[in-house]
Amino acid sequence: MAETKQKPVSERLKELRERAGLSMAAMSKALGYRFPSGYQRYEDPSAYKKSYLPPEMVQTLTVLLPGKGEPPITRDEVIELGGGVPLVVARNMDPFAGSGGMIGLLRHLLVDAVGKGDIHFLNDPLFGVDQQEWQKRAEMAAGAKPSTMLPVYGQAAGGDNGAFLLNGETVDRVRCPPALLNVQGAFAVYVMGDSMSPRYEPGELVFVHPTRPPSPGDDVIVEMIGDHGEPGPSYLKRLVRRTSDRVRVKQFNPPRDDIDYEAARIKRIYRVMSATELLQF
Repeated sequence: MAETKQKPVSERLKELRERAGLSMAAMSKALGYRFPSGYQRYEDPSAYKKSYLPPEMVQTLTVLLPGKGEPPITRDEVIELGGGVPLVVARNMDPFAGSGGMIGLLRHLLVDAVGKGDIHFLNDPLFGVDQQEWQKRAEMAAGAKPSTMLPVYGQAAGGDNGAFLLNGETVDRVRCPPALLNVQGAFAVYVMGDSMSPRYEPGELVFVHPTRPPSPGDDVIVEMIGDHGEPGPSYLKRLVRRTSDRVRVKQFNPPRDDIDYEAARIKRIYRVMSATELLQF
């Protein structure tokens, strides 16, 4: 008998939210996001490709969702979004203190996960250590400096020509490429849409150097000024030329080399680092 293929975790999350009768805005607020766009990517299979949700999100959802909807959502359904195995840590236990027994084992597992870039942190007062401190300790235990982890900023697909939003929310943390080590303000973004395919595919990471000026021929993220304090649309494109009043860019899918943005409407143009540049020390 053929096995039934499980739906992507993003689809299952959306189904549970809708079954609970929660809007995307309400879900985003409950999970601590300033804007719905910070949460939206978790419901988009083309943007969130991991098999499970981050443990800290599942932890919040196990309080938020069970009992809602018809039939009522069960706690097991929510835990399944995180792989079906809840993370349990003894009250006030510090896994980075000592080296023997269960503490040593947990420390080893956390260090190994940091080395692979897969670790997630629970911001739970039961631990007696906040999220930033856990991250710092885990990275140091793995022999890495805290600056070797780079934030991935949240965004949401939408609009024409591959538009997305840079909303300032950190949705992930990844290993920092050598060229961006200790570069203040450096960040990464998940590619949304396929307007730059085959150069960049949906879900791929691009890395930004915040102070290196872009030149014609560079890949860039053009961030527009938003309305009423909201983030404006951003675009991953290739810079063609800049004048005092306009910026021209190109994309690959469909091919266009005549896309113009008004300079007065642009908040910032970020330089995207090439693969060769990222490996340089």
